[in-house]
Amino acid sequence: VQQPQLDEVVLTGSVATLAKIEPLIPNKKKTSICAELGAVNPWIVVPGKHWNKARVDDHARALAWAKTVNNGFVCASPQVILLARDWEYRQEFLERVKYWLGEHGGSSPFYPGSEKTHSHFASLESAETIPAKAGPAFD
Repeated sequence: VQQPQLDEVVLTGSVATLAKIEPLIPNKKKTSICAELGAVNPWIVVPGKHWNKARVDDHARALAWAKTVNNGFVCASPQVILLARDWEYRQEFLERVKYWLGEHGGSSPFYPGSEKTHSHFASLESAETIPAKAGPAFD
């Protein structure tokens, strides 16, 4: 980031990441900074006539895969599911997501400290643990 010809910096991280990188930029007036702070990407399901049990299962499996690839440590990993309250397949979709999440418990942690992050969220009162058939995500 210390190259004078640099005119844009794009990063993913926390406010702390931005705070460490920003002072290194030589010409802050000329250089724009785009800081994507960890993405809270929604998985939006739109009701309609095209839905049936097979499509529900396919989409639930795709969501589970998108969530578990690299244990969710992907900036585009979905964090929120948006479903219509009155969608006829709402409950079935959620059950199939849980099923597919249980089919793959994730892989071994890649990032330092990810075990602590996982343990923290698993310990929350509102957390729901889905038993994995393929073994635990964290050995």
